[in-house]
Amino acid sequence: MLPRLRPLLKDDTVVVPAINGLPWWYFYREAGPYEGRSVRTLDADGTMFAELDSATSSAASCTPPARCARPARCTIPAAAG
Repeated sequence: MLPRLRPLLKDDTVVVPAINGLPWWYFYREAGPYEGRSVRTLDADGTMFAELDSATSSAASCTPPARCARPARCTIPAAAG
């Protein structure tokens, strides 16, 4: 997906990915030992961190109201109405 997005991104483009959990750029400009690093479980080779400007990134968190009976056994209740 990233190679297809690259031609659409300009210097002033704001990227707002809808993600479930932490964004890959969580440590961007965060003082401490992880400053400037991507979250490896989300961006294993650092491609998104390198290709998408963290200074113009934001995030929309998408967290469904899931019920988990045990690990890897989650259900999402049907929406009312």
